[in-house]
Amino acid sequence: MAFAVALATWLSFSESRHSAGAGRPSPSKEMRHRLTTKRGPVYVYRPAGVSPVFTVVYVHGFYNTVDTAWKEHDLADKFAHSQLHATFVVPEAPAAAQEAVVWPDLEELLSTVRASKPKAFPRGGPIVLVGHSAAYRTMVGWLKHPRVKEVFLVDALYGFEDEYASWVKQSGDHRMVLVVKTTAEWATPFLKRFRAAIKLNEIPNTPTSRLRHAHLVAMNTALDHMALVKDPQPLVGLLRLSRYAQPLKKAPAAPKASLKDDTSAKR
Repeated sequence: MAFAVALATWLSFSESRHSAGAGRPSPSKEMRHRLTTKRGPVYVYRPAGVSPVFTVVYVHGFYNTVDTAWKEHDLADKFAHSQLHATFVVPEAPAAAQEAVVWPDLEELLSTVRASKPKAFPRGGPIVLVGHSAAYRTMVGWLKHPRVKEVFLVDALYGFEDEYASWVKQSGDHRMVLVVKTTAEWATPFLKRFRAAIKLNEIPNTPTSRLRHAHLVAMNTALDHMALVKDPQPLVGLLRLSRYAQPLKKAPAAPKASLKDDTSAKR
């Protein structure tokens, strides 16, 4: 009799514990897709164990296609090591100055991905734009999207300074992060418009809360223009500067080094 009561009690406890956890979302599996669209390939990536709360759209620069940038810059590996709870979208962009912007409308890009992978995105949520070098040409047309809240220009401010400055000043909810190596000619006068800008001499590996919430952060760097996206750590550190970054449970391990060398020049 005592055994039967004990068994019934244990079964009841086990069932209630299982039921309590049943409503919790299970950690997601990694999502990695290369979509074929009328405007070229688009990569969609969600790290394992992540329930996305925002979207990062990454744009490559000249002398690359989305396929070469994805593979040779090990973007998926870096996105995963950033530990951001985000879905990452990487579209095709111009590979040379004479090429037109591939995706002039950000909403068209997002709608195209959503139509193919409806479960990839969080419902609503902020959008963070991250672009290297000539990506500024694509991203400037996306600033009017109401969900764009952060813009990261990775040695990429050498045009449309007025448009970017107007966007930053438009709302206290807008943030910009600048990395300056070969673009000081444009970045220096740009920063004079923002007295409260925080200026650093390196990219921090573990940004403070103050940096993650500053209206404008600018970083000079000794790294080469291409090393900013090819080397294992810089892009990871930059992504951690997002105000939407979750507190780290442990310091992110460095992603693997890029396997191929790309000596092409900027732009």
